[in-house]
Amino acid sequence: MTIERVPYSFEHSIKRITDVIGVGRAAALFGISGRLVYSWSHPAEPFLPRIDQALALDQAYRDAGGEGLPMLEAMSVQLNADRVDDPCYAELSRTLAEFNIEAGQLTAATLAVLQANASPREIHRALVEVQQTRTKADALWCWLKRFSRRGAGSRAKKTGGIL
Repeated sequence: MTIERVPYSFEHSIKRITDVIGVGRAAALFGISGRLVYSWSHPAEPFLPRIDQALALDQAYRDAGGEGLPMLEAMSVQLNADRVDDPCYAELSRTLAEFNIEAGQLTAATLAVLQANASPREIHRALVEVQQTRTKADALWCWLKRFSRRGAGSRAKKTGGIL
C-alpha cells in the first residue's frame, strides 16, 4: 500500500531521500535503526529527524545524485505557508487562476519543444515556464495548507469566505 504524503512535508522529503540513498544508508549515517528512518517518513508517526540530521540527509541525497535539497525545501515552503494567519477564499481563487494560467503556458511551451525543429530558445522558454509554474504551485500549496489548519466547509463565511 502506498502512503500518501503531502508534497513539501518532512515525511515526503524523507521518502524522496530514502528513494535515492536507501533506508539502510540513511540509518547508517546516524547509527539508528531503519525502522526509525521509516517512521520519519510516515505521516502518522510523531518522529522527525533533528536539524543536523536533516542537513546530513540532504547532503547524502545530493552526493548520491539527487536533485535539490528536500529537507531544506520543506522547511522553506512550510515557513512561507505560515506567513498569513487567515485563509481567504478570494486569494485562494486568485492563486488557483494564476497557477492554471502558468500551467497552460508551460503546456504550450513544452509542446513547442516537442516539435522537430525546436530551437534552444524554445527549450529555454519551457524551462522558464517550469520555474514560473513551480512558483505558482508553491503559492497554491501555501494557501491550501492554511485551509487545512483552520478548516473550510460549512463555516466558510467565518474564515473570510464568499459562500
